This record gives sequence, C-alpha cells and structure tokens, in this order.
Amino acid sequence: MEIRYYRDVRDRAEMARFAGFRAWLETHDISVVGRAEPLDPPAPRQRYGTNLLELAVDAQRCAEKGKSIFVLAGDFQLTPVVAGIRQRGASVAIVSTLFAPASIAPHRSLLDAADRFIELRDLLPEISMD
Repeated sequence: MEIRYYRDVRDRAEMARFAGFRAWLETHDISVVGRAEPLDPPAPRQRYGTNLLELAVDAQRCAEKGKSIFVLAGDFQLTPVVAGIRQRGASVAIVSTLFAPASIAPHRSLLDAADRFIELRDLLPEISMD
C-alpha cells in the first residue's frame, strides 16, 4: 500500500509550520508530494498549486481494475479525478466528515462520483489517541 500527502508550501512561514507534520509523515512512510520550498519570487497565492495536478496524474496512473483508492478530502475540484479513477475500473472511497462547515465539508457531486463515503466521525473511537 502506498500513501501520499499532496501539499505545496506557499511561503516561509507555512514551511516552518509544516516542518513538524512533514517529519511525522515521513517517519510513518507517507510520501509528501508537491513543492517543499516556496517559490522565489513568490507566485500569486492560490488555493491549489501543482499538488492538485500531481494528485490527478498520480490517481489516474494508479487506477487499475480491482484496486481501491481512498481520498481523504472533500473538494469539489476532485470530482473529475474521482470519475476518471472509476472509469478505469478502480473503486473510490471518500474519507471526510459531513460535520464540518459547509465551506470544507465534502461536496455532494464528489460524494455522488465516489463508490462510497466513510464518515470520519464514525471512526473516532477507533482512531483517537486517548
């Protein structure tokens, strides 16, 4: 099983905030994909950078009949990626929560495009560290 985390660092402050989490991901054999250093000179701030394109390309590459892909996100922009994965014969599960503010909760079109939805809130007893 391969686990990837897609993230573009936008500026030096974000790079510093992300350093501990990045180290934790790498310690747990989770690959970080995307720009690890801010651009110099800085590019205009965007919600998504190259990481969304890399995610889409990687997802299509990994999609094979009989495989399962889990997407831990809920953004509307991932709907065509999920549809493309399913067209290649892989199943897709969206892992997120509907108990988030509407601005970050998974969009209905994304949920409709996936094979199944896994509610994070239902997993809390199993994944929480008491």
